[in-house]
Amino acid sequence: MTILIPLFCYSQRKNENEILINKTFGYIKAQEFLLNNIERKYPELRIEASIAKLEFRKNFSRALSQINIDIKKIHGNSLTNYLFKLENIAVTNFENITKKEAILYIDEVKNRARGVIKSPYLEVLLKYQYFDHPESELANNHYKIYSVTNYSNSIKTDLHVNIPKSWKELSSKNSTQILKTFRSELGNGKEIITIAKRTLTKSTLTGDLSIAKEIQKMIPKSAQKVASASNFIHNRLVHKVQYLESNTTIKPQLKRYVFLYAFEYKGLLILVNCSLYDEVNNTINKERFEPLFQAILSSIKLRIEPFGKNIISSYKQ
Repeated sequence: MTILIPLFCYSQRKNENEILINKTFGYIKAQEFLLNNIERKYPELRIEASIAKLEFRKNFSRALSQINIDIKKIHGNSLTNYLFKLENIAVTNFENITKKEAILYIDEVKNRARGVIKSPYLEVLLKYQYFDHPESELANNHYKIYSVTNYSNSIKTDLHVNIPKSWKELSSKNSTQILKTFRSELGNGKEIITIAKRTLTKSTLTGDLSIAKEIQKMIPKSAQKVASASNFIHNRLVHKVQYLESNTTIKPQLKRYVFLYAFEYKGLLILVNCSLYDEVNNTINKERFEPLFQAILSSIKLRIEPFGKNIISSYKQ
């Protein structure tokens, strides 16, 4: 059953994030009002309707709590009037629901509790639900598998990676080096992941130490190096550098904290750049996102093979 979200939910558009919060709140409240209506109209369905409510609340408890907090911030003193209008519209839309429709809707809500929710409501709920532990969104199977095939220098690269559903893919502008770019919070967040590749030279291929030195060179001169390390992640030797820089060309007070991961795969250097942006006076919560970055890194699957006329020569390089 389609839930109609009233237009007044986003009549005062301050920014896209508030629009999404309003839409999702309207979706949740319409669901709540309809289940209440079913309980009143069909007492024999009361237990099943209550179970559906409880399952949804249990699986999205943190999201529901935080959305309510943000809705109060958005609407302030007008929240009571907002809820009154929303309930009136929901009751008007669903007062003639049949018993068959009610049974189907209860089943739909139970499926929603398992994550079967249309966009953008699911993404907003997941963003809030896993705010404290972003890596749990992947661990609980709320992810999309993104695939890309890239052709350059007589090499065909197939990449598959798992990305949380609350993130959004950004355009890579047909780059031969950038494979995929993603941004948190449906493309509105402060975290960006870019996956890229570079062809390694013979001198770089002499050992892992050379690769570690190679990524050290990628740190901007204006940046402050924080740490570096080499560890095995998902049976891969991964080199990591962390650095902090001020992006003064765009906004003087903007800071960027970077986790740059790199590993070698069949003559290619695979780079995973994970950037966190924030203002100077705020704290970049790098510890909160590092487990997610490592989980995404672990999910990467690659296949590289030659193509075109220069197959033999490309393998010799």
